[in-house]
Amino acid sequence: LTGDDFAKLIYCNKVLNKFEIKDIDEISLNFNYPSPEKIKKEKVYDLPMIKEIDKKRKSIQNKIRKEVEKKILNLKVKNRKELVEKLITVYPKLDEYILLIRNLNEPLKSWFIKDILNIAEKDLVRISPTELLEDIKVALKMKKNSYDDKIFLNYVLNPRIYFENFRFWRKFILKNTNFNKSNIIESAKNFIYKLEKIDKRDTGPMLGPYEVIKSKKYRNKTEALITLCAILRSYGIPARFDISSHYVEIFKNKI
Repeated sequence: LTGDDFAKLIYCNKVLNKFEIKDIDEISLNFNYPSPEKIKKEKVYDLPMIKEIDKKRKSIQNKIRKEVEKKILNLKVKNRKELVEKLITVYPKLDEYILLIRNLNEPLKSWFIKDILNIAEKDLVRISPTELLEDIKVALKMKKNSYDDKIFLNYVLNPRIYFENFRFWRKFILKNTNFNKSNIIESAKNFIYKLEKIDKRDTGPMLGPYEVIKSKKYRNKTEALITLCAILRSYGIPARFDISSHYVEIFKNKI
């Protein structure tokens, strides 16, 4: 079993009781567990236990998949197959997602599904469906007619910019900045220039736009540029952070 396999099984701990599996404590979280080759060569004694765990994992996954497929069967949505895979990762919140999708009207319904499919699984499991929907509503209010839906999805609506600490920032940015809409880019740049730079020796996870704007402090150029990118996206300007050049690229007919 790989580390990912163990992680998926542990994530299912929230729903184990529903499937009457109670021996989760027997699972080892040592990601350096013997490889299949080593197990076969050295005849590791606990191979039956490993096979049993894998069997339970597959059983759980199959039951979850069938339930998700059944619940979205009557929803008139595109990309049903891809949506099933995404909703499996957020299974404990499945009913919340299904309820929202069923009750939303177009075009909000389509954008909600597109955003679910576009957000990385590691971020999706950390957020609530209502938070996601609220972020989409705010973004749509700032959407311009000068770019197509694909640009909007990837470079405006997308709340993930780089490897920053993930947290929704759009509503917070708009509340704490009041830029002149005729000169947003210059206003955003000036806002970043006025932030306080913290000593580089201050270590920890990369700060996200929310933390930077709340504290008005940043530790390195990457955090400052990610925040600049988030500000531009909040105001409906497509932008992305280019790590190779350490620049923020802004959409002008192409990006």
